[in-house]
Amino acid sequence: MSCRLLVLLCILMCILSPFVDSVTTMLLFGPMTIRLCSVMDLDPLPIIIAEVLFANISGTSTAIGDPPNILIVNGFAVRHTPHPSRHA
Repeated sequence: MSCRLLVLLCILMCILSPFVDSVTTMLLFGPMTIRLCSVMDLDPLPIIIAEVLFANISGTSTAIGDPPNILIVNGFAVRHTPHPSRHA
């Protein structure tokens, strides 16, 4: 049963993390995971560690999933805009 819970929560993390910041997904899922584990008499630590890993990995797949990605995309967009003096 704990394996099913682990897989389900990690899949949910992979679905949500690219669209919401990784920290926000952990703030949403952390208390829920702790509560589910206490009801099922499981140790929540391994499941939370797996959730953190999946949130970080899947959060890097989009520009909004991770704050450094936002900075990289914004820096890339600014650096490659044409300069007005080149076209004059």
